[in-house]
Amino acid sequence: MLEPVLTSPCIDCANLYLKGSFKLHRIITILLHCLYKSDLAVRLDLSNLMHEDAPPLLLALDRQAKASYYHNEKTALMSTVLPINGDQLSPTASPVIIGSSLRGLCIASLIMATWAGSLTILFNASLSQQSLWTILAVFWQTFLYAGLFVTAHDAMHGCVAPQHPRLNHFMGTSALLMYGLFSYKQLFKAHWQHHRDPASPLDPDFHDGQHKNPFAWYFRFLQRYWSWGRLLALIAVFHAMHLLLHVPESNLLMFWIVPSLLSSVQLFYFGTYLPHREPAGGYQNVFRAQSAHRPLLLSLLACYHFGYHYEHHEYPHVPWWQLPTIAKHGIARINT
Repeated sequence: MLEPVLTSPCIDCANLYLKGSFKLHRIITILLHCLYKSDLAVRLDLSNLMHEDAPPLLLALDRQAKASYYHNEKTALMSTVLPINGDQLSPTASPVIIGSSLRGLCIASLIMATWAGSLTILFNASLSQQSLWTILAVFWQTFLYAGLFVTAHDAMHGCVAPQHPRLNHFMGTSALLMYGLFSYKQLFKAHWQHHRDPASPLDPDFHDGQHKNPFAWYFRFLQRYWSWGRLLALIAVFHAMHLLLHVPESNLLMFWIVPSLLSSVQLFYFGTYLPHREPAGGYQNVFRAQSAHRPLLLSLLACYHFGYHYEHHEYPHVPWWQLPTIAKHGIARINT
């Protein structure tokens, strides 16, 4: 009998979530589909699909799904999710739930509140004289914008509030609206497509196979998520803040528009281009990803530890702030 293939969630489960279907027989059908599917790596997380009053049997199966198995044609790679407490990482074969909802919510809320508070202060700042503080404020706000997107990204993996799926998705939706009025459901589906087919023609974040330089790849990356409707909505918000809240246009440009654009470059370069560009010797693992091991502070400033990208693909349920711990303890891997 085939080994279970579990990950979180597979593309079929993502589609089920997008349709808003929570019927018990549909969940069981998808579960059985994922358990014995051997042609690709998929992960099931029923917490993204079920109501809080789901049957105990399915909740138990969801906990069991945290122990994940990866398969391809040549090698079966077992990757067990590990419990993390502080800096301690204890391997276990027991299925566990990664992370604490309280901790995840506190970190996500801190990033979102800091972004909002900082933006409010900067909207009222005087830009009569260009100075070093203005440049520093732009980069600070850029860092916070990247934090909004990383928060939404973690919500897509169920990391913000693991024990409260609805709250988890609400936080992700809110973070993306703050970031740039993006659709959480649209990016949810696209991101799990990326995890299903990383660095391939089916990967929505990958280049077109011909224009591999970072500039052409970046503009293709932006084009995939472009929306005229969203642009018009952003223009409306810009003018509403200027006319109704009396925010100077110069402040809106410097602290609302410029940081969001810079953060998109930051997220692309450190979260897509560097991790997924093809090495000289070709890809060395099933995730087609490589990690950049930087000093802890530099890793945080670069892109919230997303330099540990192999670790993220191997353990997608681990939140961004715990990726250095996984890398530090040197979990044994099998490259396929």
